[in-house]
Amino acid sequence: MDNEAKIELEAKLVGIEFLLGKALYAIWGGMPDSVFDALAESYKYELSTMPSPGDDPAMADHKASISSQEVVRIMDFVRTLRRLASS
Repeated sequence: MDNEAKIELEAKLVGIEFLLGKALYAIWGGMPDSVFDALAESYKYELSTMPSPGDDPAMADHKASISSQEVVRIMDFVRTLRRLASS
């Protein structure tokens, strides 16, 4: 994959993640913080333990780690939107 394609892919992912964060905020905006935090933790855990068929254990762990970090990042964005709305 050339540099231009990587930049385009990253830009598309940023757009998708932004819209996803906004959509999740629309759904979870009024949820109590404690419930939201518990939900975020459960999603992170669920993703980190989800099997990755066809991958060797090291690659599966690597993919799970990256995916979990992305869930945390998106949930942090939603958390920021919630905080800004309550200010």
